[in-house]
Order: sequence, then structure tokens, then C-alpha cells
Amino acid sequence: MRFLPLAALCGLYALPAHADCAAEIDALFDGALDSFARPPHHQLMTILGPGGATEMQIDQWVWDPLRYASHVRGQPQYTLILDQEMWQAASLEGPWTALGTMLPGDRTAWQKRIDADRRANVTEVECFGTVDLNGVTARGYSFRTKTEPDDHGVWFGAHMTLFVGPQDRVLRWEFRDNVAHYQPEPDDKVNVTDFDYAGAVPIPDPES
Repeated sequence: MRFLPLAALCGLYALPAHADCAAEIDALFDGALDSFARPPHHQLMTILGPGGATEMQIDQWVWDPLRYASHVRGQPQYTLILDQEMWQAASLEGPWTALGTMLPGDRTAWQKRIDADRRANVTEVECFGTVDLNGVTARGYSFRTKTEPDDHGVWFGAHMTLFVGPQDRVLRWEFRDNVAHYQPEPDDKVNVTDFDYAGAVPIPDPES
């Protein structure tokens, strides 16, 4: 998989933010950036260190924000989250071992709050228009945003670059200048997540 510099995807120079750019990005939160509207998919997160070297890759099979499986490449275990329950196995096929309930009670409200905070705190907007992303026509966007501290003081943010393809689906989501409650100064890593909507798999039944 090739990770092209943003300039190569969007032209030598980013288009200046126009009057409708902020509104166009805001509208994404009613579509492509609505976590609960995104269809089942496979996503691959690649964490790039300084100089662009790959430090880690994480596969996730996502059915909705409350139900997904994940696997760090090179590690022996897969993790399955179904609502508030967590499970672990050596493959997606199982058998699964219950890890118990380790997640907050109302995860739906938690995810919706994150989406709402990100929407409310968008700054530094840029709209790149139509770009070619690995042979697929996409719309490119860039903005900075963050969440507000929750009841435990937890928050996080980043400068994001987003590519949205046909059917208003996110194809790639990049995070730079990552900050958080434990890391107020931006780091030097880039998280690149590629989405594959043809890679969805059935939800495992851990109790079968």
C-alpha cells in the first residue's frame, strides 16, 4: 500500500478555503462523519513514525461503533467488542474467551458526544475539491478539531485530512499533530486509516 504525500493527492498547492468550505465540512457530520451512519467495513490503521516509517498496523472489522473486532498485526490475539462485553481469541473464527465488562455503560452517548465535539470544534478548514485516491475519485478535506474533556478529564484532538468517495463514504482518514489530555503537545506521528467497505465480515458469535 502506498501512502502519498498530501500535495501529490491534492495538487502542488492546496486550494484556499472558500466561503462554502466550512459549511461543506460541517455537513460531513450528517453523513460521512456520522459514526452511526457508516456501513460495516474493514479498516486498516497504519501508524507512521518520523520519516514515514511504519511503526504499527491495526486491522479492525467494524459493524457499528459499539461492535467491532481488532488485531494488531504481528500479535497473537484478536479482540472482539460487542456493546459492553469484551472477548479475546487467536483468530476471528474463535474460540472466544470472555474478558468481562470493561467499557462505560452508555457507549452510544459517549460516541455521539465525540462526534458532536469534533463538529463544534472544527477550525483551519481546507477543501481540496476532487482528487484521485488510488484510482478512485474522492473529495478531499482538511481541518483541525478536538473533543472536550469528559467527566474524567479525557480529551483528544488532531489535524485531520479526510478523503470521501462514492456514496458519501470515508475512504481514508489521516490524523496528524495528535494531542490528548496526557499529551498536550503535538506528537510527530501520522495515523492513516484506509476503509474497505467490501471487506466486511459477519459478526462473530463468541458464545457459539
